[in-house]
Amino acid sequence: MGWGSYLLLGDLGQQLDIMQQRDEMERLRAAVAEAKSAPAPSGDTERIAQLEFELDEMRLYVVSLMRLLLSKELVSREDLERMLKMVDGLDGKEDGRHSGDEPPKPKTRP
Repeated sequence: MGWGSYLLLGDLGQQLDIMQQRDEMERLRAAVAEAKSAPAPSGDTERIAQLEFELDEMRLYVVSLMRLLLSKELVSREDLERMLKMVDGLDGKEDGRHSGDEPPKPKTRP
């Protein structure tokens, strides 16, 4: 309806606009709720399960390596924390994630 209805109908026009906006918001909320509850296609569900398994496996390896390094006293907890912070910042932001390139390959001697 808009401002024209307000000029022509006054408070009644404003109330009609508010009701129309409320109905539209409810329609959008229902659409979002429906989209969230819709099941993922079967291929996506299998792929997500595979990725979750791989992520859990990687976590196991990382935690095992960290514990091994600490238990053999090859690295101190402080050195490890310092390295984690440094690597976290390599992609430009310290956010607990790393999306940068892989580390450079070691140079081989001729």
